[in-house]
Amino acid sequence: MKLEVLSPLGIAHWKKIFELIPEERSSVFHSPEYVLSWQKYEDAEPLCLHLEEDGFHFLYTFMRKPITGYECAEGYFDVSSPYGHGGLISSGEATEAIIKEVNRAIDEWCVSEKIVAEFIREHPCLPQLRNCERRHVRTNLLFEYGSGEWESLISKHGRRDAASAEKKGCVTEIDEELATLPGFMELYQKLCEEKNFGDFYRFDESYFAELKRFLQTWSFIINVKKDGMLAASALFFRRGTEIIYHLSAADLACRQYLATDLVLRTAISHGAGKGCRRIFWGGGLTSKDDDALYRFKEKFATSTAPVQIGTKLHAPVLYKKLCDEWAARNPDKVTECGHFFLRYRM
Repeated sequence: MKLEVLSPLGIAHWKKIFELIPEERSSVFHSPEYVLSWQKYEDAEPLCLHLEEDGFHFLYTFMRKPITGYECAEGYFDVSSPYGHGGLISSGEATEAIIKEVNRAIDEWCVSEKIVAEFIREHPCLPQLRNCERRHVRTNLLFEYGSGEWESLISKHGRRDAASAEKKGCVTEIDEELATLPGFMELYQKLCEEKNFGDFYRFDESYFAELKRFLQTWSFIINVKKDGMLAASALFFRRGTEIIYHLSAADLACRQYLATDLVLRTAISHGAGKGCRRIFWGGGLTSKDDDALYRFKEKFATSTAPVQIGTKLHAPVLYKKLCDEWAARNPDKVTECGHFFLRYRM
């Protein structure tokens, strides 16, 4: 079993290794460019374990972060995937015996590197190869093109509302150069304030600067304007035949124009022109059945995929001590945050 650690110091080699994984067995989320775009925002170290056995390549990408503020954990770390999805991926369908050996090697590396815990948001459309505990947390939505006419795959309500937006005078533009990123940022940050989004969704200008720096090649923006004013805008990634709906914003004063419906239909049309096989819409803001964002996206979805969180402990005694000390320090947070796996970071 060959194992090497890929890091930003050898980014050219990391990119070369990533290209060994077929497109259908990976995503933008697993790329070195994606995790590098989160380095400053997460204040963590992007790393990737590359394992090779019997001609198969395995990549396990994550952010490594020191555990601070607890004397008992000095010199220890945890690892997690950044916003989006991650997990262990492979270049092909390896045998169970090989996968078992790969997981054993990852476990040994984690112990040797003083990793207390792993927290990975598994990609719902890829094989889940990491040997860990899993918990279903929500459902994501997809648009899969198949071989037929794409427009007929959109729900009746989705087609109606997108057409209504056009009848009301909304016009679209597709920006593949990210020239309109400042306008998107302004609208997104305005929406965060108006909807009182939590800190998890409040991305600052430095985040968008890093996104443009590392991911511009795979990014595009769809804007919908009404009378020259930006009514809705969304930021997407496209790598190969998969599109990912990353972030979206709308002017609440223009909600009657149904501009976001037109954004999603335009994305489907754009993907069809690029020969895409699917669009990854994501889910709602919550896991509730009546989540408004989920119900909206559902109009433009053809299928669903279960989202699971993968967790693993390598130092269970220390982990319990961290959680107990956190609870003692933060009794007011236990009810709200006590179920979070890495709650000692709250």
